[in-house]
Amino acid sequence: MKTNAKTRIRRRTYLINKGFQVKYILSYFILVAVGVLTFSLLFSLFAADTLSMIYDNQPLPIGSTPGLRFDKFLEATWIFIVLGAFIIIVYSIFLTHRIAGPNYRFRRTLESLIDGDFNLHVVLREKDEAQDIADAFNRFIVMHSNKLRTLQHMSDEIGRILDRVSEHPEFIAELASPKASDASRHIEQIQILNQRMTDILHAFKTQSD
Repeated sequence: MKTNAKTRIRRRTYLINKGFQVKYILSYFILVAVGVLTFSLLFSLFAADTLSMIYDNQPLPIGSTPGLRFDKFLEATWIFIVLGAFIIIVYSIFLTHRIAGPNYRFRRTLESLIDGDFNLHVVLREKDEAQDIADAFNRFIVMHSNKLRTLQHMSDEIGRILDRVSEHPEFIAELASPKASDASRHIEQIQILNQRMTDILHAFKTQSD
């Protein structure tokens, strides 16, 4: 029951990264507002030299077209302007949610990788953006997890060989003997494992000191 409750709460949290989402919501809103103001300005410029008469069950007012028309425009459409602004905000929240969610998961994944935890992968919702980036992240994690696991196995094997050698000091004495078959075999195994580890490590490109 607690898991389901947490799942429901998580699904209702649309402002995952408030700073990121609010910035883009304001950007969309400002863009639309600039468009409306530009339209109003152009309308005023083109109609500046004209006069209009408006009959509204009252004495006919006569005045410049921009002033009269703009007042009537606001009276007739203010509710649609408010509704449109609300729709823009809601749409922006849903749209940025599909971006902020992956952004949050990528950041958490990178923090885990920095801490040395490769036992994870990025899971995005079906409609989230950046699915291709998530796939690349997961391929990176799987590839390096396999390489690290291989290095760990080889390191463990070297440790076991060294333990066997340390438990039998006669192996060291055999190195000076022409019949140093067992000791030579263990050393050869260590050399092979070390070469494999070197090959894996050399596949990485690191920054110069």
